[in-house]
Amino acid sequence: MKSPGEFESGMKKTLLSAAIVLFVLCGLLAGVWHALTGAERADIQLRNDADMVAVRLEISPELNAYTYFQAAAHVFTDISREDKSRQNDYLAGKPVDEVAIADILDRSEAAIKTLRRGLKCNLCIVPELHIENWSQWLLGIHSPSLETWRDMGRTLATSIRRHRLAGRYAEAADACVDLLRFGHLMQAQAETIPHYLSGLKACRRGLKQIRDMARDENVAAGELARLAEMLAEFNSFEDGIVFAFKKEYGRVARVIDEHRGGELDLRHGTYEFGIYEYKHLPAWMKEFFWGTGYAFHPNRTKNALAETYREAIANAALAYADMVWTDAIRWHDVDENRLLSQLGICHNMVGIGFHRALTGGDQCLLRIKCQTESEWAATRLIVALHLHRRETGEFPGELASLTPGLMPSIPNDPFDGKPFRYVASMRILYSVGANLQDNGGSRKLASYGGEVPALRRWEAEDAVFDIVDRGEAGR
Repeated sequence: MKSPGEFESGMKKTLLSAAIVLFVLCGLLAGVWHALTGAERADIQLRNDADMVAVRLEISPELNAYTYFQAAAHVFTDISREDKSRQNDYLAGKPVDEVAIADILDRSEAAIKTLRRGLKCNLCIVPELHIENWSQWLLGIHSPSLETWRDMGRTLATSIRRHRLAGRYAEAADACVDLLRFGHLMQAQAETIPHYLSGLKACRRGLKQIRDMARDENVAAGELARLAEMLAEFNSFEDGIVFAFKKEYGRVARVIDEHRGGELDLRHGTYEFGIYEYKHLPAWMKEFFWGTGYAFHPNRTKNALAETYREAIANAALAYADMVWTDAIRWHDVDENRLLSQLGICHNMVGIGFHRALTGGDQCLLRIKCQTESEWAATRLIVALHLHRRETGEFPGELASLTPGLMPSIPNDPFDGKPFRYVASMRILYSVGANLQDNGGSRKLASYGGEVPALRRWEAEDAVFDIVDRGEAGR
């Protein structure tokens, strides 16, 4: 049995140990609290982003193609999923019910007539879109009628094919011009990325129909010359994607500012859309991170997004091979030694989520842009080659024979910046595509087990365009 002195000594040691442990715990808690409450001060100074402002042009409604496109959308008869599938099969050369195709075109006649009034305008200025909640923005907001615009583009392409097969070549050429004009207007001042991509899709539909017309021996040289003239007017999709990138940045910058000003609460949507490190935390802890400013650095986020979009905008002017992609910000450079950072719960996780959601597809968007410009270049060359054949009786041995009579210069491949490839013996043109490897015009795709059809040309070793008709599947 311990003596009173020994008991008292033991109690003192126990209390001292407890005091030390309590002191250490308090220190740790104070350190974590300091780390969190100091997070807001860890935000950086906001840099000038005046160069990221997309300048909107103000024009009267009667001069704005949007006015007429919307009016056309309002009278455009709803196309069922079955009708869309039937149109796609028709455009792919598959056998379909011709009576049903005629019915679709008849039902769309009034809308297409109204749409054509808009094609006389020089600009399509879509009203600015306002964000009601951040989830709406993150999911890719667009005007409610954009899907109808896409349907009208598909219907125009359907009418082109029907006119051509019926021998109405002048009407087919007119509709080709209309469809390219429609796509160009949609993408040139694109309010959103979906507007831009819809414009490109319309253009690509029109380009395919022009290639089909060029291969048709019954189409008069005069109609081909008219299409060649139209194709020479514009072939760059750079301005549209630059405008769309700036509008996208402007929207997220406004969201961030409204959150900081208390007009918009990002918290609920943030946990739903990709901030993976926070999803497992209890609600009280999430609120704690928000309340201390640990979760979000507005200035750091805006600066990083601006740099990322600037890089994408600079790349838009380059061949795909020359594009440079870097990490615009090292997100984890912020206080890596902090305790929570070591646990994977890093400062500015909301900013990281914004960056993931917005900029992850920029390279893909520019690849689609290059594909569209390649299709435009190939279509110009195919039309010129057929005009040369009409004049001389044969295709040239090299593309240089087309200049300067049929075109001022040979277009470059938007992927590697070199002149478009032409193999006279195989009667093909081709782009090297995103792999940047010249495989001599190979249509092969290992996973496909052979040559791919034209609809999948961009998956093959080279993107090949036939100069002569190889059948509906090979265009």
